[in-house]
Amino acid sequence: MAISSEMLSRSRDEIATRPGSAPLRRRPAASVGGLLRLAPLLGALMASGCYHYRAAPPDLVPSTEPESRTVWSYAWGLVQQNVQPPSCQGVGLSEVTVSTNFGFTLLTVLTLGFVSPATVEWRCAKDVPCPGDSFLPSPRAPAKDSSGAGR
Repeated sequence: MAISSEMLSRSRDEIATRPGSAPLRRRPAASVGGLLRLAPLLGALMASGCYHYRAAPPDLVPSTEPESRTVWSYAWGLVQQNVQPPSCQGVGLSEVTVSTNFGFTLLTVLTLGFVSPATVEWRCAKDVPCPGDSFLPSPRAPAKDSSGAGR
């Protein structure tokens, strides 16, 4: 004899309504207590969505527009990409910013730090003359006497 869902629900109702028996309680799919326990974790995850680190010396004027590149670090920093700005032509950097976003942070958390991407942005500095450099024109050769005395 097969038990139908109708028979099963009827027997549950009979048990729940028997005199002297405790009523049956159904648990909700997700308890409120479980969600409250997850709230701090979710809040911390959302708050750690992005961060920015900036390094820039004072009173240094950038001469280029910002350039950026996404770099990846693997195995908790054992393997990482380094940025070599190609456009500064030996002048140096005026500003470097390292940042991440929510997606990068989520990837880092899900992989337990094994994969960690970041965006590096830089600007090149203006060429600053050295104290010994002079921008005066080079000394001219002695002027020729136009009076004809040297003939």
